[in-house]
Amino acid sequence: MRLRRFSFIGVRGLDGLSRDLPRSRDTDLVVVFGSYGSGKTAFLDAIAAAKEAVSAYGTPDRRWDALAGASGAAKVALDWEASDDERARLAVPDPLLSSESILGRVPESQSPQALRPLLAAPGGNDAGSVHYFHDTRALEAPLSFGADDAAIRNRLTVRNSKFADLYDVLDQPGFAAARTLASTRLAELFPALEIIGLTRQGTSFFPAVRDKRTGQARFYDTLSASERQGFLFSLYTAKQRIVDSVILLDAPEIGFGGAGAADLVRALLRWTERTQIIVATTS
Repeated sequence: MRLRRFSFIGVRGLDGLSRDLPRSRDTDLVVVFGSYGSGKTAFLDAIAAAKEAVSAYGTPDRRWDALAGASGAAKVALDWEASDDERARLAVPDPLLSSESILGRVPESQSPQALRPLLAAPGGNDAGSVHYFHDTRALEAPLSFGADDAAIRNRLTVRNSKFADLYDVLDQPGFAAARTLASTRLAELFPALEIIGLTRQGTSFFPAVRDKRTGQARFYDTLSASERQGFLFSLYTAKQRIVDSVILLDAPEIGFGGAGAADLVRALLRWTERTQIIVATTS
């Protein structure tokens, strides 16, 4: 799937903004640039909220309540394009599917029936999905292991519990191949680091990497801000193939700076397939 057009009416700081997005059969990169406080995060939040109003991955995020302007309601119109595989699965002749979502205290939407299963799909080898890397993302201690369902339900929120299922990649034998792939991807950004998995200290287990230069293990919490970001993205993209999807990425410059942010986006382009990446950045 791809997002091909957006239109905002009444969205705080973005009222009247509409745009067609570039078209590609392979990978799209859309960069939303602006200074702090210019509405970049609200732009991504509005897309996520409108998508969830059509077909939700889980519980709506309370942050979206602030999207509506003075009138107390906002309208977000989105045009989605289904991939060839998705069109065949859904049996729709027209790849372009449009929705209008009203955001406010009681979100609602009007959309073609075929769009709802498209936007509800969790993703897979032949199904696209939507992923949101919000600005305060971090790998926190999991509420429980085996948290795949919980992670899917929270994918478009700004709650970091949506990354809880990444602990399975670090620990479960069935994810050994994904763990190796994640370590390889982390080394693309930080050649001296390789992922160990979970390391025990006392009665607790911590995500850890090994510094190849010293042979010493380092816990996730001791990594630099950029190394933690690289760790998170490496695990996330290795756990499951991301294809024909939309990635909403806020502030890739966190911990990286401008040049490092570009390296991270290039890595995401390599690590995903036929995916549209929408980046909001001050860099």
